[in-house]
Amino acid sequence: MFQVDVSPQAAEDLLEIKAYIEKELQNPIAAHNTIKTIVETYEDLANDPDVGIPVERYVSFPTNYKFVLANNYSIFYRIENKLVKIIRIMYSRRDFVRVLFSNNENT
Repeated sequence: MFQVDVSPQAAEDLLEIKAYIEKELQNPIAAHNTIKTIVETYEDLANDPDVGIPVERYVSFPTNYKFVLANNYSIFYRIENKLVKIIRIMYSRRDFVRVLFSNNENT
């Protein structure tokens, strides 16, 4: 069994997703359900972290990132020993390459 660790940026992503759905879309029930689905999805990675899709399939450089989908959101993570590190959570249509790799701190 792996441990799951949520980065500060991924935690901020969750708060932004919740706020957007609650305030902009004016749907607090959907916000709650969306966050619940995302959290359950990344917590399930503790049992089988290899289920994710390698990001390398979509970029022209090596990376150890993987992602899983939770409804319309992509959860990006890395496996580090017995730890699943949740790096970012973002709407699936966002340009994840630009967001993840625009600076060198995430690579």
